[in-house]
Amino acid sequence: MVTFENNSEKIVINTQRAIKEIWLAGNSRGWHFQFLQEKDIWFANAEQEEFYQCLAKLLSENLGTSVSFE
Repeated sequence: MVTFENNSEKIVINTQRAIKEIWLAGNSRGWHFQFLQEKDIWFANAEQEEFYQCLAKLLSENLGTSVSFE
């Protein structure tokens, strides 16, 4: 588990090995990412979001500065 804290806001990343998912929580929301082998990405089907884009968005909102992963 990885936790980022900034003031009262918290972002948590956790692996769920039994169901082969990565869970991300932050800003009172939660995402469940599954690995898409054909695209080589972690993707949340319900939200139609890619893991690193979602994490960058959460960090940017909480830190007040642009964050990106390349």
